[in-house]
Amino acid sequence: MTGTDVRPGVTRVGTVGAYTTGSDLELVRHVRGIVGRVTVCGKPGLRALASLAKADDLYSVDLDPAGYLDRSSGQGELFGIAWEAEQRRLGLPVVRSAGAFVDKADHSSLTRAFSLAVGPGSVRVVSLHGRWLERGCSRDLLHCVRGCDDPLAFVLAEQFDPLAHPGSIDGLCALLDAARAGGRRVELLRTDATAIAFAALGGSLGAVGLSTTTRHHGLPLGKRAGKEYERRRSVPYVFTRSLLSWQKGTALGADAVRRRWNNTVRLRCVHRSRSASLRPGMAGDRATQRAG
Repeated sequence: MTGTDVRPGVTRVGTVGAYTTGSDLELVRHVRGIVGRVTVCGKPGLRALASLAKADDLYSVDLDPAGYLDRSSGQGELFGIAWEAEQRRLGLPVVRSAGAFVDKADHSSLTRAFSLAVGPGSVRVVSLHGRWLERGCSRDLLHCVRGCDDPLAFVLAEQFDPLAHPGSIDGLCALLDAARAGGRRVELLRTDATAIAFAALGGSLGAVGLSTTTRHHGLPLGKRAGKEYERRRSVPYVFTRSLLSWQKGTALGADAVRRRWNNTVRLRCVHRSRSASLRPGMAGDRATQRAG
């Protein structure tokens, strides 16, 4: 799926694709047939790509190594796999680095994420804690982005919603504007319907996760966040197409109840009004009685 962004002096076509683990090969094929582009991730994704290549069916798919998920490995190659070499061996159209995670306020990790060696032409993958985007985006982050010459792919990390912090949407827009300067390739992977806006505003690729675990980089839950998670699990969320977002089912249900109540009140008012209009002498009689 593609969209064209037309601004004064800027025309850019972005792609919206799907994002999944790749553990279900038939799902990858099915979604590819619907969406046209699928990004798979990690070791399951690499196995899926190998199977597709063996069947001579390797097209419109690519890989996110998702090394940022393995926080115990020093952010090196996940499971010892030479990710970029494997992607080149398969002949993938896009080759991405293993990926590095930058926690909130961790400036040393920020510097390291943008200085790790990547192969020529490879997309540098960086997972950012959502706090880096709040209040219109960190200046230090924008400085690192502007000083990097590689194509970039971003993943947003949080326990729940990485864009829930104040000013985070403006921050993501500022990040996109800085990253795409000079026509550089810039991607947003492992996200939700935000991918559509990202591609429409000039991003090269926005990849929408097909499950709750692939719609952002989920961080470990503490005790307090664990309780919040259990509370959220008890509330059904419904994807609302008109808003392109997930809404609490309880809230939607409450809105439906309010609408039904308001409609009932209106019907009663209309019924009373019509009943009064069917008795034309009533108003005159009452006026005569008051005058008398």
